Amino acid sequence: MSEVGNATRLAAVPEFSVTADTYTITSGMTLAINHGLATTPRQVWLRLRCITAEQGYVAGDEVELPAQVDYSGSTSIGLASNKTQIKIVLQGLPSVSNASTGAPAVITANHWNLVVKTES
Repeated sequence: MSEVGNATRLAAVPEFSVTADTYTITSGMTLAINHGLATTPRQVWLRLRCITAEQGYVAGDEVELPAQVDYSGSTSIGLASNKTQIKIVLQGLPSVSNASTGAPAVITANHWNLVVKTES
């Protein structure tokens, strides 16, 4: 493959680290997390970790939580990051697809934790 313009190919495999923290979920929660990284995270993932069986999931299962649209058509999850913080806003409680039926269902807050993972 040839180089294009002034671009250069990096021969080394990029190094990265992943960190994860767990938070208690509340309806309408707002989090501002000081991440302590040297720069803005390359990637931030939000997951729900089941702690009490619900909606066809068992304790320990994790469900990826993308920014999603709730039934009223408004965004239910806001996610932003910068050099010092990760900001998360949940408008109400997130929903998941039931693991057995596929039907959408709002979670019970005390049955799940929010897991925030970052890649730097």
